[in-house]
This record gives sequence, structure tokens and C-alpha cells, in this order.
Amino acid sequence: MACRRRVEPKGLLRFVASPQGAVVFDPSARAPGRGAYTCATSRCVGEAVRRRAFPRALRADVRSPESEALTEQAYRATHRRVLELLGLLRRSGAVALGAREVCERLQDGALELVVVAEDHSPRSAADVARSAGRAGVSLARFSTGDELGRALGRPTTGVVGAYPGRLGKALRFEVQKVNMLAPERGAQADGEKP
Repeated sequence: MACRRRVEPKGLLRFVASPQGAVVFDPSARAPGRGAYTCATSRCVGEAVRRRAFPRALRADVRSPESEALTEQAYRATHRRVLELLGLLRRSGAVALGAREVCERLQDGALELVVVAEDHSPRSAADVARSAGRAGVSLARFSTGDELGRALGRPTTGVVGAYPGRLGKALRFEVQKVNMLAPERGAQADGEKP
């Protein structure tokens, strides 16, 4: 809606008009009614607000939203979704946990994505990043070790590897979105591939 670029649908944010006439983020991308789409960046959300594109795209009389509020809404919902996906991956046995196991699985070529906690040891994170780079696997920084551990039903966890599959792909897209929406970043995460 803002930049007019063609992006894979999973890389977009969907907004809808609420019954109260507000523009709200649709985390499931399945809410009834007409949707308005932007890239998953604070810049594109802000540009859509600046251009007053939401009423036009939604074909509804909606209050002019604040770009910071919409971006924050999308960031929080996407952050929760990443944690939910990590829990689902853990329950399905589709994760490698810890730097050692992740590096071993990277050597086997068995991972879709590596997630490293933002507060993880810089030395260990660098080792994992080198292994991921050699294997050609996307690596993303996300959240804290405590939060990753809670999502996985374990103590603090600094490194998680997701095996290929539907959940692994979904996790990769959602981690990219949350990192691009993060207030302090607003750009692609370290080493991520688009």
C-alpha cells in the first residue's frame, strides 16, 4: 500500500477496520472484511499513514491511525507469534537446542533457521553465526535467553535451531517481520536472508 513493491504475502502486514472505526493489525491475516497490506517495516506503515492510504484501501471511514501505535501493535503480536511457533516446534520435536547441538545440526545441513538470543554470549553467538554462514542457513537475533527458554519450556536458552518444514518456514518469516518492526532496529536482522 505504501511502497508498491511486490512482496511474498507472508512478508506483509494486514490491517483491517475494527467495528469502532479504528485501523487494527490482523495477526492471523484472516479477519473478515477488506484488508490493507504494508511491508513489515515501520517505514512502510508510517508511509501508509502519512499518505492517508488506510481509508482508501479499506474502503471505510476509519480514524487516522498513528504510525507508532500501529507498528507497536504489529510488533507485539508478531513477537507473541514467534514465541508460540517456538513452543509448537519444541512440542513437535523440530528444534535443536543449545549452541553445541545447533552447530552439529548445521554441519549435517539439517536446519531451516537459527535463532540466537540478543543477550547470548557474544563469543558463542559469533561461533554459531560462522557455522550458520558456512551452512547457508539464515540466522536471526531475537528476544532474551529467558524468554526463549520460557517459550520452549526450559531454563534460559540462548540458541535454537528450527528444522525444515511448515513450522520452520513460518518461524523464519515471523522472525524477519518482528526484527524489521523492532523499534530499536527497524531493519533486517543480522545475517538474515530475505
